[in-house]
Amino acid sequence: MCLVAAGAIAAHILSFVDPKPMHTSILSGQKWLNELLTGHPDHFYRSIGMSHVVF
Repeated sequence: MCLVAAGAIAAHILSFVDPKPMHTSILSGQKWLNELLTGHPDHFYRSIGMSHVVF
């Protein structure tokens, strides 16, 4: 049980040491917005903070 907890803590700490980039789109401006509007609704919400309908 202790080994499992230690592994979970180590994985959590390593996520800060070697972070994965979140915003990797090479698009900007209108092309980026079009990508969001035609993509997955959850990605849109995470990026803009509101749903397609509200936007």
